[in-house]
Amino acid sequence: AQGSTTRADDGGREVALEIACTAMAMSEKELLAATQKLLDAIGAGNYASYSSMCAADCTSFEPETQGHLVAGAAFHKHFFDLDAATPSSSKLPTQNIMASPHVRLLGDNAAVVSYVRITQRDGQVSTAQETRVWHRAAPSAPWQHVHFHRSSL
Repeated sequence: AQGSTTRADDGGREVALEIACTAMAMSEKELLAATQKLLDAIGAGNYASYSSMCAADCTSFEPETQGHLVAGAAFHKHFFDLDAATPSSSKLPTQNIMASPHVRLLGDNAAVVSYVRITQRDGQVSTAQETRVWHRAAPSAPWQHVHFHRSSL
């Protein structure tokens, strides 16, 4: 279990194991928080926040790309620009919820977060399966979103 240890023959090993488990749990919490922050930026139409969390060469497969791999920010910025052009008086708040999230750490500096995204927008509810890949330059560096795959349900 996360944050727990098994008895080791050397107290130093037990402490190291507990520290490693705690660090892993913290990384998982950071990744879930980063993913939710990214979804909140999308829901709010906040491109500045969204782009600050994404690599400049972020790649994606999603229904809008019709099976093509898209790289870079221009494709996604277009949708933020469309949302910004909609009069605010006709916009209802958008909420994105992660259901059944799963974090898989791939070492200290890479991870995959997968979940079902439930979006409430304009009185409608939609769902999609999403997988997001995160990377950071060093354990003390912030996580950066580098790839995602979204499939509508």
